[in-house]
Amino acid sequence: MKSSRQLSKIVNIFLHIIALVFTYFLLQGGSLIIESLPNRHTQTQLEDYLDKAQLDALDKSLDASNLEAETLSFNQQSVKTELKGLKDVLAIQQQNYKEMLASRYVTEDNQSNRQVEQIRQKIEQGRVAITEVTQKSNQLKQQLLQNQQTRNQIQQEIQDLKGEARKVLRQEQRSNTLKAFLIRLLFVLPLMAIAVFLFKRFRDSSYWPFVYGWGYFSLYAFFIELVPYFPSYGGYVRSIVGIVACFLVGRFLIHKLQDYLEKKREMEQRDEESRRSSLQNNERNLENSFEKIHKGICPSCDRKFVSPDNKYCVYCGLCIKRECQTCNTLQVSFNQFCFECGEPHREVQENEHSEEHAAEPNDGINSSPPTPSGV
Repeated sequence: MKSSRQLSKIVNIFLHIIALVFTYFLLQGGSLIIESLPNRHTQTQLEDYLDKAQLDALDKSLDASNLEAETLSFNQQSVKTELKGLKDVLAIQQQNYKEMLASRYVTEDNQSNRQVEQIRQKIEQGRVAITEVTQKSNQLKQQLLQNQQTRNQIQQEIQDLKGEARKVLRQEQRSNTLKAFLIRLLFVLPLMAIAVFLFKRFRDSSYWPFVYGWGYFSLYAFFIELVPYFPSYGGYVRSIVGIVACFLVGRFLIHKLQDYLEKKREMEQRDEESRRSSLQNNERNLENSFEKIHKGICPSCDRKFVSPDNKYCVYCGLCIKRECQTCNTLQVSFNQFCFECGEPHREVQENEHSEEHAAEPNDGINSSPPTPSGV
């Protein structure tokens, strides 16, 4: 496919562009087909599987409990403020009571007994009021605790309801994903089979851009359209697919490497002229040979030269460099013409002579002696 000629390179670039454009239009057509397929994957939400009537009832109960909790908290705060005020008043009364007792003891004034008794009664009334407010505060605390338990129970019921809906949602999502995967699998498998067939049979043909374009299209369909819909099932399916894919790719590469090494072994067992002919009589092989020699690699066995001045490969015996028969200039043995004097090398001359020699008998056979006019 590749050529060193400028026109061939330009055409080759355009052919690659054609392959990519062909892939683009195939992808557009494939997207239209995927969109028109039935039973496509539909997006679902958790609200679609909730019992809305039951959920609304629970939400209302929770709102009522929250409102009750706010009222109880407000009342409890008021009771705490009232209790603090009563305790402060009681502390003042107790202090006054102590001062009046001390004053009466010093002055021995019996007329203040009535005042002392009044203060003592107020202290007792204050203690009773504090006890009553404390009991009221404890009741509010108990009511708040019961309210908290009620709210926790309602919230747990809501969570259980959503949990059941979430299970149904996951099952539906798995079912939709499996449906989408099977639909795409039925669409992608034939594409991959056709791509493999075309690549094996026609990758070196004149229509290779369309073969590569179809291959790119099938790879996109597999990795973009199919792989995201692989059912997980806890990761087992994707793990198995990954293992199988790695095994197949590894097996393919190992076989390719073995075939390459076997081909190289077979080539090394052939004589030097036969190997040179297979490398020199094909334009692609000839260009690859020049590139390898330029990199210091033998085109026959793909091993590096021991020295760049070597005329022969020390591993397989292939002639790398030789002298021109006309001007004795050392050059690459695959040159068809000498770069110094321009004379053709011996193989080119022998090919021309063999072609001329093969054409001469044909001329003699096709010619026939003239027929005498008197016969």
